Amino acid sequence: MTRSRVCPDTESTGLSPASDALPVRETAEQFAQVFFGKSVSLLTSEERFTTVYTGSRDRPADLHPASWFPAGTWFCHEIHACGDRCGRRQGWPLYHASEAERLRALCPPRLATPATGPG
Repeated sequence: MTRSRVCPDTESTGLSPASDALPVRETAEQFAQVFFGKSVSLLTSEERFTTVYTGSRDRPADLHPASWFPAGTWFCHEIHACGDRCGRRQGWPLYHASEAERLRALCPPRLATPATGPG
């Protein structure tokens, strides 16, 4: 016994199957631009941070993205973001340079560099 699926007649409605549908991310981005005049990443950043930098030159020299700090998952979980840098489609949390010093003082053995060379 075979089963058949009933599909709606798309020719009579003038709609084609999912090929004309916009992807969710693009649709959300277009609505955000129309209604708020800002990208989705900028809207979510404004909810999380009080300071949002939209241009790379607007950012102070002592604020850095997570990639500026020592690598390590534990390190990234311990630093506290104080602002955000938003590009056209993406945002990056920014951290104050003093966060590295704070964590070095908090966990000195974990961040100590091994001695190299003889003796």
